[in-house]
Amino acid sequence: MQQRAASQAIRNDLAGQRFKRCEIRNNVFVIERQSPTGPTRNAIQTGLPGVFLSGLVLLAAVTFLLVRRILLPQMRYISLVADYFPLFLIFGIAFTGILMRYFTKIDVTAAKSLAMGLVTFHPTAPKEIGGIFYAHLFFVSILLAYFPFSKLMHFAGVFLSPTRNLTTNTREKRHENPWNYPVPVHTYDEYEEEFREKMVEAGLPVDKPLEKTAGNTI
Repeated sequence: MQQRAASQAIRNDLAGQRFKRCEIRNNVFVIERQSPTGPTRNAIQTGLPGVFLSGLVLLAAVTFLLVRRILLPQMRYISLVADYFPLFLIFGIAFTGILMRYFTKIDVTAAKSLAMGLVTFHPTAPKEIGGIFYAHLFFVSILLAYFPFSKLMHFAGVFLSPTRNLTTNTREKRHENPWNYPVPVHTYDEYEEEFREKMVEAGLPVDKPLEKTAGNTI
């Protein structure tokens, strides 16, 4: 009986300790939720907020691709406007996003009201947002509209690649396009036989010399 009573007392003591721990945790959580400065770990934070590597990596990668196309002669020779335009758009999105995140703060409530107005087809233009947000939104909208018609759509080809979707038995079986129609070919021998005289007159080399004809020596 004494052992049972001692065991029950120990169980009650452990249960009371667990209850106190839960109560302390709940009180700390309530204090953090109700504190105007946020949790304790944010109270000692000064200056800029924590840096997100995703934005910096995106900006660095786009800058590298843009500088490579400008400085390398080989890349500059084959680059078109369609190659520079998406890079400038992505650079503008990353740059304006970093400005809003770390330097030029915007009113998040006003941005939310603008987004909800666009979703519900009742757009509003709050003045508290600032021009940098509209520049960011402009770059994003242009990129979304330009995306289906740009080279950026090539990423979808990864999922449509024959090497990914077809059976890789090219060593055992020759795969031919079933809808290819027979194409008449013109071999080089036939081409030379047809244009040998003109090739000789133009000074082009021929595999078979031009035959001598009566009264004409070549």
